Amino acid sequence: VDVLGVALERLPFALVAFGRPSARERFPAIWDARRPARFELKPLGDEAATRLVRHVMDEAPDALVASIVERAQGNPLFIEELVRAAAQGDAAELPLAIHAAFQVRIDALPAPARRTLLAASVAGRVLWSDALSALLADERVDVEQSLEALLQSETLLERPRSRFAGTRELVFRHALLRDAAYAMLPDEERAALHGALAGWLKARGRADAAELAHHLEEAGDTHGATLAYMRASARSLREGAAGLAREQAERGLRWAEGPARAALAEIAAGACHRLGLYEEGLAHSSEGLAARPAPDVTLRLAADRALTLRRLGRLEEAEAAIAAGLEQARGASAAARAVLRVERAWTHYNAGRPEPALQDARAVLASTPDAPELASVRLGARHAEARALHDLGRLEEALEAHREVVESATELGHRWRGEGARHGLGLVLLALGRDEEAARELERARANGRELGLPSTAGYAALFLGFVHARADRWEACAEAAREAAALGEELGAAPLLAGARVLLGVVAALGPRDPEAPLAALEEADDDAAPLSWRRAARALELRERGALAEREAEALRAAIARAPGDLREADALALRLLER
Repeated sequence: VDVLGVALERLPFALVAFGRPSARERFPAIWDARRPARFELKPLGDEAATRLVRHVMDEAPDALVASIVERAQGNPLFIEELVRAAAQGDAAELPLAIHAAFQVRIDALPAPARRTLLAASVAGRVLWSDALSALLADERVDVEQSLEALLQSETLLERPRSRFAGTRELVFRHALLRDAAYAMLPDEERAALHGALAGWLKARGRADAAELAHHLEEAGDTHGATLAYMRASARSLREGAAGLAREQAERGLRWAEGPARAALAEIAAGACHRLGLYEEGLAHSSEGLAARPAPDVTLRLAADRALTLRRLGRLEEAEAAIAAGLEQARGASAAARAVLRVERAWTHYNAGRPEPALQDARAVLASTPDAPELASVRLGARHAEARALHDLGRLEEALEAHREVVESATELGHRWRGEGARHGLGLVLLALGRDEEAARELERARANGRELGLPSTAGYAALFLGFVHARADRWEACAEAAREAAALGEELGAAPLLAGARVLLGVVAALGPRDPEAPLAALEEADDDAAPLSWRRAARALELRERGALAEREAEALRAAIARAPGDLREADALALRLLER
């Protein structure tokens, strides 16, 4: 720099130099006589980093893009390397260039600090000083002194509050630095450190089950990991995190046997159902039943299986699953029997038998105590009661019951049940002629279904929202809602949802703007055995209208009946039945 300054002294020139922050420490006086302008390059923000990733990987899944942005923490070089690794199918691996860059920094640390850092990497991004003391208890390492050195070099940062009282909580400044340190540990040593950390977490008494399961798994303790994954997945499902519950349950199923296998299969089946993975859910319920579980678990698995079969439109198989469950688990508790009876009520309802559905639902409500551990059973029964009341034409009672389920389920954190009841509430409001209120509830149910990853809820809300649009002669919006519901029905394999969407498209074709080619094809497709009988009758009668088989007066009466109550086809059904019988 000095030579350049002398050689170019009489010429106008600018010198641009780049360096790490450590360059200022190594050459503190190099710029003193030149009054430099210093610009510190900050890390890219998340929005800019996301744009950079998307520029190269425009079709990458959102989860992969978010993972790259989080791991790179604003460093463009790291983004480039992580994108390259992802493009080669190694998204989870630490790219060699990043590993080498961090390894140089780790190797430059004093030996005690380096050893402390490697041990700390086992905990993940967040660690605790007391945990490190426990992990390194048999080694001659002054943990506190080493931590001070790592804090001084800003390799670690200290948080103002700690999750565990009486110990300091620290965090790796860069997530990829932690990954590099973790990769430097030999496999055997890594497993031993995971086991020691699991022991420390257990001793503290506030270990998160999922965190504990991870460390036990990495330590090779498959039995302990299985039990911890069972607790973690049950909690995740209870809290509405169905995707996480499925992942945790399936991790535990890799080693589980006997009762633990049945319990994990039950959790996985319930999670898959909520995610709309119906065939996968059926496979898990079969797996659980094959483990010959205790009577209570048998009944709950039978209920899960019947629920999924019902959503697929396979009602006879659902009824057979319920009967088999009752036969195989005669020694089950009253609470477990209530679970299966609630599912029997729902199967009656879907089969068009509202009276026995109402009887089963009310029997469960009368015999099941109002206790916190039975809240989900009572909510399911009250919801089935609400739907049966609607089908029986007792709309004010149905309205009150639906509101109660929505409020109670939301308050208790049972979002899946609450949003299912919300679209039922919208349908009751529609039948009562309160169209604006119905639209608000259905829009909310659809949005919440999307947000919570509940595709069935979003699909049925879209379907019923289509009825609202039909009543207001908004045929384009009606068709769009029906197509959305049909797409979700096809994706899920949910025959009733798909059939309902086809019926609605048939109604659009017959009652909306005239398209000479559309009505007959749409109405013929709507005649699907999976659709509710009243919908099918209305579609068939509309087909007769299109074929000119009805008198003008009869056709107009049918059109008026469907237009008056598109979400409640009892009047149209009765008229259609008379016309079809004739």
